[in-house]
Amino acid sequence: MNMNRGRLTLLIFTLSTTCGANAQTYTYETHSKQVSLSASVSPLPNGFGQLGETIDFNTGSLSFKKTIVEIPGNNSLRVAADYEFAIWDRLGWYSRYELRRAVPYIVGIHSYDHGWVVGGPSNYTANRCSDPARKSVAAVIRSTKPPRDNFIPDDYWDGNSLMGVEGGGIIRPIDQNELGIQGVSATWATNGGWRFSCYLLPDGSEGFVGHAKNGDKYFFGTPERGPDSLWIMSNFRPDAESWIDVSLYKMHLRRIEDKFGNWVNYEQDRIVSSDGRIINFYPDRVEANGKQWLLTYLAGPNGTGVPYSYTITNPDNTRWSVSSSNVISSPSSNHDSTCISEQSLTMSIGGETTLAVTAESGITGTFKIQPKRRGFSHVPYQCMQISTPGPSYANTQNYVDEPALVERTISGPGIEPLNHVIDYGPVNACYETSPATSTPDPCSPSSPDYRTVTVTGSDGTSESYTYGNRYLTNAGLLLKHKIGNLQETTYEYATPYQNFNGIGKRRIYNTQDIMVVITKRRVIKRDGVNFTWSIANDCGIGAQSLCIDSLYRATKIITSSSNTP
Repeated sequence: MNMNRGRLTLLIFTLSTTCGANAQTYTYETHSKQVSLSASVSPLPNGFGQLGETIDFNTGSLSFKKTIVEIPGNNSLRVAADYEFAIWDRLGWYSRYELRRAVPYIVGIHSYDHGWVVGGPSNYTANRCSDPARKSVAAVIRSTKPPRDNFIPDDYWDGNSLMGVEGGGIIRPIDQNELGIQGVSATWATNGGWRFSCYLLPDGSEGFVGHAKNGDKYFFGTPERGPDSLWIMSNFRPDAESWIDVSLYKMHLRRIEDKFGNWVNYEQDRIVSSDGRIINFYPDRVEANGKQWLLTYLAGPNGTGVPYSYTITNPDNTRWSVSSSNVISSPSSNHDSTCISEQSLTMSIGGETTLAVTAESGITGTFKIQPKRRGFSHVPYQCMQISTPGPSYANTQNYVDEPALVERTISGPGIEPLNHVIDYGPVNACYETSPATSTPDPCSPSSPDYRTVTVTGSDGTSESYTYGNRYLTNAGLLLKHKIGNLQETTYEYATPYQNFNGIGKRRIYNTQDIMVVITKRRVIKRDGVNFTWSIANDCGIGAQSLCIDSLYRATKIITSSSNTP
């Protein structure tokens, strides 16, 4: 069953670049070639968000949210046709953006030939949730291509992730010392507060039930394989001449239930609720309450897909549209060594994309996206040799290349044109020195463990965001936010839970991938006064523990103000 049938169907004919599908690729060559599954929450500068845009200033990622229709009901469960305009999240693609239904899902990379299974070659099963190995991935994948060989998850797997909801991220085994949810046999969790139990799918395999903090239950369905596959060779076993095919699998949301027994079903072509609300989806329109919203896709010349545009026409004939020119592309992989200075390595992606979004009011925003490099400091250095002679690579690279928003302009009737330029600052990448070998980009005591992103407006405004970039310590955390010389906010964090094993991440950089991170203190400095918010630290045995509950929510908060020294 394809949850994306409501998507504009011409998408599948409009690819303009290729990603190396069906080409043999070493594991290390997939670095920086997949859309990031993590994001940092930051306040948006004044004037942002008017067109539904969401921006992660840490990574530079950009997406748009558009609710076509929402039907109110007699309970709090939403029944809405939500769409998003975001980078096409197919395996290994950076080629373009797409308009798609915004439905939460669980995603992972698994074997093309065997599917999303657990166990080993002699006993593959679809018991993904009750997996006794606590991995939710096959321990060994046996290649179907001669010469046949075995591949372990470290060759290809990047963990399973919950996407499309607050608190999502990497799904990890719940620790025996962690408290779960009363009455729920939870076996998995995200660091954002979700818990997961198991249920039986119609095909006899297992799916996941996500338990949100508010008590709602999210049922995710049978994994659906994406249209792409990659041929992965093992750089952990350089003597292996075989390869495996892997694909992106998604478990889409099928049903939500609240604690009062109300429910909403997400079916192939419609959303239907227990109180009678219904939205129907067709390839070219959405229908609800006797009205229809038309979806139009216009392809580029000769089916190239560039430029292209989407238009949503409302029942009153007003329109929302988005168009794109050019693409962010992934160049073909090469086998050059990555055991060199970051400054000597070419960008792993290229090109530029410009998006234009026009709202029903006539306001238009233009968004320019370019590849940008994000660096990490104090990364362990180990140079691995594929073969002798042959390519070598840094086992954990100290940078990631990603498409990033660099400029945004908004104009239209009744408003002054406004332009913002985003500067991501120095890369600030370095490796911990290795006594066994010469280390490129060696860290020193003065090496920065942060990056600062500056947003400058044509109206004279300026805002900056300082993010940690120290490997496995503060990477991805917002440390400071400044609004010109008017206001400065600093953040301090606590990490009440850490899990370095069993999460499936081949490349761990951001702190929230391996730790539960909560804001324990926030200080706003404005007009000579400090306004402080903090979680009390006088709970538990001996009254010396942070005051949080089993889901890491604050139970005792202290607020105060004082004059700035």
